[in-house]
Amino acid sequence: MSITSDSADPEAPAGPRQIPVLAVAALGFIAVSVTLLLLGRLAIDHQVAIGRQEFEPGIGWFGQWVRWDGNWYYRIAHNGYSFTAGEQRAVAFWPSYPMSIRGLTLLTHDEYDAGLIITWLSGF
Repeated sequence: MSITSDSADPEAPAGPRQIPVLAVAALGFIAVSVTLLLLGRLAIDHQVAIGRQEFEPGIGWFGQWVRWDGNWYYRIAHNGYSFTAGEQRAVAFWPSYPMSIRGLTLLTHDEYDAGLIITWLSGF
């Protein structure tokens, strides 16, 4: 005696559609990136409006992320380490990030873009 299942309706809905985990992660990454980009832009615009000297009017959307330590990493990636007594020094920064920037610059031709790409990829 064999048991068959004729009761299954081939036209019945299969239940909720599952979204692949990678798609959810990618959408989350994009949502966080866009949110941070917009919040950063609002903060920069506010700083420019109150006259803060660290920010110049008209910097690009991604230029907002290359301030403070970003400039040090740019200098290290572009010129290497240097030491001058009595001045601020780049030697305090660990070399792996600037070396990665220098390597990726061979593809991007821009240290700032390379730094942003490495930073975003490190977020995964």
